[in-house]
Amino acid sequence: MASKTLPTSEMYVKSFSPVTAEVCVHELPFDYAECMGSLGYTPRPPILPSYCNILLDASALYGATSMAAMFGWEFARSREFWNAGIALTDEQRGSGTLQKRRTKIIGTDFGAPALEYSKRMNIIDEYIVQDFKVPLLPEVRSVLLVADVLVLQQCMLHMPLEHMEQWLEAFLEDRTRPKRMVYDCNPAYDTRDISPKALLKDVAGYEFTEDYHPYRRRNPLELALNDKVQGDLLYECQYVVDFHVLP
Repeated sequence: MASKTLPTSEMYVKSFSPVTAEVCVHELPFDYAECMGSLGYTPRPPILPSYCNILLDASALYGATSMAAMFGWEFARSREFWNAGIALTDEQRGSGTLQKRRTKIIGTDFGAPALEYSKRMNIIDEYIVQDFKVPLLPEVRSVLLVADVLVLQQCMLHMPLEHMEQWLEAFLEDRTRPKRMVYDCNPAYDTRDISPKALLKDVAGYEFTEDYHPYRRRNPLELALNDKVQGDLLYECQYVVDFHVLP
């Protein structure tokens, strides 16, 4: 089968439009959970450092990433939460988390109904609708200035490099306190070098770890659109970047 000529990132958006761009305009997460769960979706949970008081989850949608950060949950556990349909209590958001205290979570993503669901279920505290394909909104920039941790899970692919620079400039404006950024790269669809060494080439005072792992199976449309990615599994690399205080 000959590979189609779609650019890799365009192919990803096309193949996932039924899962994200269409499903995530719905108020409830069940279609999204079924689509992603059927593909064995298992991203690595982002780990919050002890100093985290404010988290900006830039992949918030129905709250799976935020709950993974708070509780260490895998996607299957988030599906159980969604199916139960019971909002998190304030106690769960506090002493029930890995940090044993409440972290303020601001969510941003493109799907307003999904973000509203996360807020209603007491997963996030506030939200801002941000399309990653457009420049950084002033409201999101204001959060980046005060956030201790920035999580960009499954969204860097949709963000042009010049927009990434805007996000990083705001997040790293204040270097008087430690900060952490957790993000991933899907090399099957994003051929840019967005490793920390490339993305942060002009930034001082940081260290990072990387974890390359399978995170889901390809969906049928992906298999039909591209035969260059061998095998059924898709891999991603999760980067955890810790920024030190600068004198």
